[in-house]
Amino acid sequence: MMPPSVRFVSVKLRRFCVTNLANELALTVLQNLGPIHEMKMDILQLNRWGVSRMDKKRILVIDDDVVILRGFKLLLETKGYQVDTAETGKEALDMVRGSFYNLALIDVKLPDLEGTSLLAEFQQLAPDMKKIIVTGFSTRENAIESLNLGANGYLEKPVTPGKLLEFVNEKLVEQDNEIERYEKTVNDLLRIRK
Repeated sequence: MMPPSVRFVSVKLRRFCVTNLANELALTVLQNLGPIHEMKMDILQLNRWGVSRMDKKRILVIDDDVVILRGFKLLLETKGYQVDTAETGKEALDMVRGSFYNLALIDVKLPDLEGTSLLAEFQQLAPDMKKIIVTGFSTRENAIESLNLGANGYLEKPVTPGKLLEFVNEKLVEQDNEIERYEKTVNDLLRIRK
């Protein structure tokens, strides 16, 4: 599991990058987080925890339908992703607490939790993880609620393999771009501080 201090720095710094704060404002806030050399160490630790875009992408598939779990896992693994599966919300929460995932595919109807409840939990535990709701019970209200709770996308079942792979790839490219902007911002801040 990622140490809390590393997770805190990760969340704080990435928010600056994603929201494109001005360098001066970011520098002011970064000074409150501690010495710049400690931040550099935290960035190295983040890369060791799998946040680097160079690592094999990790995906968590959460669905109570074993056939869907196996199908998604097989499909995604053939494209080179490392895939874990969970049949319940509790199991998924335990997995996210213990490991870093780039992306989660979340069914809305689970035996113990609603997928939308998982979104709120995941937003707290892993705000940088891309979260995609995949449901056969699609309603406009459900889609809006999911997006408001932090979902990065919404797919309706049945979903074709091509559509699933395209959507997953699109979200992972977005994540890579966010990490790249984050790294550039940190490098720029390090240069300014020298």
